[in-house]
Amino acid sequence: MKKYDYIVIGGGAAGFSSIVKISELTDGKSNILLVSKGPLGGTCVNTGCVPSKTIIEIAKHVKNLNRFIDRGVEVREFNIDTEKIFSSIRELVNRLRRDKYEEILKNYENVDFIEGYARFQSPNKIIVEGDGENIVEGGKILIATGSRPFIPIIEGIENVKYYTTDNIWMIEDIPSKMVVVGSGAIGLELSQAFARLGVDVHVIEVLDRPIPSTEPEISRMLVDILSREGVKFHFKTRVVKVEKKNGEIVVEASGNEGKLFIDAEMLFIATGRKPNTDALRLENAGVRVDGRGFIKVNEKMETSNPNIYAAGDVAGSPKPALLETIAAREGVVAAISMTGNNPTPIDYGSIPVVVFTDPELAYVGLTEKEVMDRLGACACRGVRFKNMPKSSILNNTEGYAKIIVDPYTGVIKGLHVLSPYASEIILQGSLYIKHGYRVGDVIDVIQVFPTVSELVKASAQAFIRRIDLMPCCVE
Repeated sequence: MKKYDYIVIGGGAAGFSSIVKISELTDGKSNILLVSKGPLGGTCVNTGCVPSKTIIEIAKHVKNLNRFIDRGVEVREFNIDTEKIFSSIRELVNRLRRDKYEEILKNYENVDFIEGYARFQSPNKIIVEGDGENIVEGGKILIATGSRPFIPIIEGIENVKYYTTDNIWMIEDIPSKMVVVGSGAIGLELSQAFARLGVDVHVIEVLDRPIPSTEPEISRMLVDILSREGVKFHFKTRVVKVEKKNGEIVVEASGNEGKLFIDAEMLFIATGRKPNTDALRLENAGVRVDGRGFIKVNEKMETSNPNIYAAGDVAGSPKPALLETIAAREGVVAAISMTGNNPTPIDYGSIPVVVFTDPELAYVGLTEKEVMDRLGACACRGVRFKNMPKSSILNNTEGYAKIIVDPYTGVIKGLHVLSPYASEIILQGSLYIKHGYRVGDVIDVIQVFPTVSELVKASAQAFIRRIDLMPCCVE
């Protein structure tokens, strides 16, 4: 049985970030074991952000081919090779996994790697099932096993072929019709992308709107945009049964529209994710989980066992979403703690979340309702993107930004943006919230003209003047 200073279980963002940070803090002198099953890189590079954002970008260009037809640019013929689209996505994933994970790992001589499944034999001993069975011992252990798609209980689901982000990237051709169950970020993103590639898409959602963490009017705007592109939404509706008939999948749903029967070639499940904790035998290590299976941690990423830590999707920290960037930061915080240092706690309230639809939806901080519930009052202003000169330049009027403010102090509590490039400009909202900026501070900053980010400043200026009566630039 080999002993290690540190054992990291999981080869995704949290695991790799911790390995890098531990090595830096110990000058590469600590011996580390990485245990991981399956392709290195975790969800984001293999089945999440990289492939999904690639197909979104491809579909966006298909949609925008004739955006400037009224300005003299017309594309009359083009071809969509879906087999090549998906093969290129797989090639990109393989390249990034190799360059950013497999090759990088080779540069850490202090790190051993065992491919296999890990389970705890005792608080400091792990059994690894891979090429045979290994028992290893660690001084400090980090659990970073990530998450996997959550499959709801649906009658007949085990008898039909369904897709999740784990396997949809392996298809060679797109279907003519698909049903998407769930309207979270990935459900909306892929619904729009597939619709733009010519698929008849139906979205079934149990809630009354998508993305409940953002403002209701923004949710409605996004639904309206996607609906005009052909996506059909069925809210307050639940899938009760699926079955195979005549070569197609028949989805039976019930809800706001009564009973529905929708035929489809493809069923895509996007109902959230669940933590990979059920096979770890955490009870043998004295590590407690919450009611959903996420590992309980404190601000140092410590679990109920002081020598075991958790980071990333598997950790039950107050993260606003399961994001690679959060996983990476939690891995760093865990590494700092594991090496006996005191990390700066993560400010989860200032972390931005992005839905990569077109236009993009990005938000950070609180909603109007949350501020009302906490303070009994709220000051808010919203501005439509069509009021910005950049909107006319892009020939795109879709968009809106809303600032949520503490009415007693003027401090910004939330920023919600639906616009082109929202993912690129939401960070300013994070800084406003993190550092306690007031509306006046935003107004005093001179923005670049013409840009989409002027939409944020205009939302602040809406507190002191009518935006529709402003010239291009008013400072």
